[in-house]
Amino acid sequence: MIRALAGVLFLVILVGCSAEPPAPTNQGLPPRPQDLPVLDLDPCVLMPRSVLTELRLEPSGRPVKPPSEAPPGTRLCGWGRSILDRPSASVGIGVLPQNAADYLTLSGASQTSTAGFAAVQVPNDFAAAKQSCSVRVDVAPGQALLVAYYNTLGDEPGATHELMCERARRAADGVMRQLLATRK
Repeated sequence: MIRALAGVLFLVILVGCSAEPPAPTNQGLPPRPQDLPVLDLDPCVLMPRSVLTELRLEPSGRPVKPPSEAPPGTRLCGWGRSILDRPSASVGIGVLPQNAADYLTLSGASQTSTAGFAAVQVPNDFAAAKQSCSVRVDVAPGQALLVAYYNTLGDEPGATHELMCERARRAADGVMRQLLATRK
């Protein structure tokens, strides 16, 4: 129960309290290799079992209701570790009706890539940077795939923002590879 609540809180805060991105644009990111529309997908089926195993997460994702501030069409899902498994962790996936490039203007944002697609790596402004990281992948015009990793209770010794981002990127890579395999 606590694991589920932590995951829900994580995603609600992630989408609802992020700084407001500017008007949509795709400037600043390289062209995508192909369009992969995601708004019609259930984010709870996108996480590969191999990523769940690698990150020691529970196998079932839980849908998360987007906050009222989220753009219409936002869909979220969260996974977490068992309450007894430490250090704590949550991973969230979202399909967002926003361009990933819109997030390049946020403080601490940087460009990265996953599975050949450009992405924007952003510290989450609701938690210490050493506890979290989100990656927004540019998948189609006006659409991004959000993959975020969060040390839910801040209890991981030696945690750094780069470590959280490395985990978020690994999860994003697994999700993108699965998405590419199913969308051929």
